Amino acid sequence: MGWEVTRSAPAGRWITAERSLHVNGTHWRIGLTPVTGKVAALIVWADDEVVAHARGDESTLCATALDWLANIRMGHM
Repeated sequence: MGWEVTRSAPAGRWITAERSLHVNGTHWRIGLTPVTGKVAALIVWADDEVVAHARGDESTLCATALDWLANIRMGHM
């Protein structure tokens, strides 16, 4: 399963992007949402508990989300 992206209508701007996966018995969810301008929020949940949160430049946080996804898949989180 890939990223689930919710978009606004009619402009089509993204509102949320989420990725869920199960690794070693833990349900992980990574969520991104725009805050203002080019600032976004990134949150990581493990079994419904927030384990990481960041705010910053949208493109930087998108790259960070991909890094976290890779680390989770490899069992490093």
